Amino acid sequence: MKYFITNIITLIATIFVSIPIFLFGVPYSFTHSVVISFKEKKFKCFFYFIRLVNGLLYSFGYLLFHISKFFDILWCVCAGEMFEDLVTTREDTLFGTFITISEATGKEEKEGFLTPFGKWFSKLLNKVFGEKKHCLDSLELGLKRKELESKYFK
Repeated sequence: MKYFITNIITLIATIFVSIPIFLFGVPYSFTHSVVISFKEKKFKCFFYFIRLVNGLLYSFGYLLFHISKFFDILWCVCAGEMFEDLVTTREDTLFGTFITISEATGKEEKEGFLTPFGKWFSKLLNKVFGEKKHCLDSLELGLKRKELESKYFK
C-alpha cells in the first residue's frame, strides 16, 4: 500500500512539473534551434527537430515497454497459480509474487523444475524476444535490479 501511495504522489508531482516544462521547454528548444540556425547560417534546425522527434518516439517506446511490463507483473500476480501448474513441477515458487512471468520461469529453469510445457514456454519466449535465454536473463536482471534498489534506494 505504501508503494502504491508513494507512486501516486510521485505521478502527481511529475505531472505538475511536466506542465511548465512542456509549455515552455519544447517551444524554447525548437525556437532556439531555428534562431541559432539563421544566426549562424548553418541551418541545423532540421536536425534539432529530428532529434526532438526521435526523443519523443524513444520516450513513448519506453512508456510502452513499462506498460507491457506492468501487465506481465499483473499476470504473474493474478494468474500465478495457473502458470505455476503449467510451467513447473513444484508448488512453492515465485509465481504469484510481484515479478514478471519470465523471471519466475527463469528461476524454475535455473533450478531444473520446468515441465515439458515450461521448457516449450521458455523456448517460445526466447524466440519472441530474440534472445538465447530470455527467462534466465530476466531472472538475473531482476536480481541485480533488486540488489541495486536495496543498496541505493532504501
